[in-house]
Amino acid sequence: MFIVATSLGSFAVPRDETADRSSVSLTILLTTVAFKLQIGDSLQQISYLTLIDEFILSSIAHVIFVVLSHALFYLASKRNDIKQWNRFRRLGGGNEKGLGKRNLKKQFDEDVDERGVGI
Repeated sequence: MFIVATSLGSFAVPRDETADRSSVSLTILLTTVAFKLQIGDSLQQISYLTLIDEFILSSIAHVIFVVLSHALFYLASKRNDIKQWNRFRRLGGGNEKGLGKRNLKKQFDEDVDERGVGI
């Protein structure tokens, strides 16, 4: 039960640090699988699922859902960044400041940081 609750702690990691979020979630997934193997060795071998088996399998499903949600959040944030970048270019962002294409991306990132958009 504690391992499953710990998987929700990965949402405390900032949204833009997807690698850290994923590493926490995958570590918890590996811990859950190791727990399943440890419990499986200590229980009697039977052909049907017991209550503990169902609990551990549902725990694994929960942690997999958390890992997939981090991946979906990452893809959605990248899609949002692309939309903002295209809107920035369409509105002529950076041109009034005399910036070339090379510094346009840098200016976009600074404007996003100033406004807090996309974070």
